Amino acid sequence: MNWGTKLLIGMGAFIAFMITLGTLMILRNDDDSLVDPNYYQKGQNYNLEMQEKQHAVDDRVLPAISLTGEDLRIGFAAPVTYRLIFRRASDARMDRQLTGTTSEGTVISIPADSLASGPWSVRIGYTLAGKDYLFED
Repeated sequence: MNWGTKLLIGMGAFIAFMITLGTLMILRNDDDSLVDPNYYQKGQNYNLEMQEKQHAVDDRVLPAISLTGEDLRIGFAAPVTYRLIFRRASDARMDRQLTGTTSEGTVISIPADSLASGPWSVRIGYTLAGKDYLFED
């Protein structure tokens, strides 16, 4: 076997390897947690979200988030209707969503052991006195 034959065999093996990887990549059906399935709709609502964030700053109704030894506490200036979304970048299956209303004690208390340690992002959409607000951290 001369060098030309070895070269063709090596190139053929490399091409087969690349075709196999390409096929596996296309056939894989995992959801990518970095891409939102409703990205087009979110793009359309981007200005509305920015306005809600700015309203929270302008009206000085940003929630106060604190972590005590056993609870994550989210405090509001007055009773609100809220929607909390906790997102874990490393594992989308750990994401949590909570909805409800606060009563006289305007604090939401979440047990700290219900959330795994590590980085989380929180998105709080809330309505106060008929006006919608948004907070992200």
